[in-house]
Amino acid sequence: GVEHIGDNAFLGCKKITEVNLSSVHKIGKSAFAGCTSLETLVIEEGVEKISSSAIWCCYSLKEVYLPDTLDTNTYMSFYECKSLENVRLPSTLKAIPERMFYGCSALQSIEIPDSVTYIGESAFGECSSLNDIYIPAGVVEIADWGVFYGCHSLESFRIDESNPNYTVINGELRSKDGSVLVAYPAGKTDEIYTTTEEIKEIKSVAFCGNKYLKSVT
Repeated sequence: GVEHIGDNAFLGCKKITEVNLSSVHKIGKSAFAGCTSLETLVIEEGVEKISSSAIWCCYSLKEVYLPDTLDTNTYMSFYECKSLENVRLPSTLKAIPERMFYGCSALQSIEIPDSVTYIGESAFGECSSLNDIYIPAGVVEIADWGVFYGCHSLESFRIDESNPNYTVINGELRSKDGSVLVAYPAGKTDEIYTTTEEIKEIKSVAFCGNKYLKSVT
């Protein structure tokens, strides 16, 4: 069977509704990008590499299963897959790369595998329906720029208490010692924010997108 799908192979094929890949090992750049009617994408065990832009702008895609055979360093993205509701990530994945779920406005929750150590810039940007996210103990680095920007339904972060670098205080994502405010939930409804003595730094775009705040003291 087919083992390699090349770059742009099905780019802009707007009437494809289903893809089932049972023998493919590699999917090239923009292979299915712009397949705006694609609803179901089944990627069987054996797929090792999916290029970053392979599934961009598949506006109707609702569910994706990614097998554990996928390269642990895969840099892929569901950029602007606006209907994506369910995604199963490989249990061996090492990173949630930059813009992986940017613009996935239907995504409500996601389970980040314990194997993940890094979450990249804008990884969950504009995931406006995301209301629950749990950060496992293995995540030791979260990018400085807009990881959770535009997550307007997210009122609080959750984190494994044994995480060595981060913690959650009053729903806010902070450094372990509480001195750095990494991200403030865009959906938190408090109108007043009062800084405390322990906060020494507020990261870039930490409050960006919150529509409720009226006063900061």
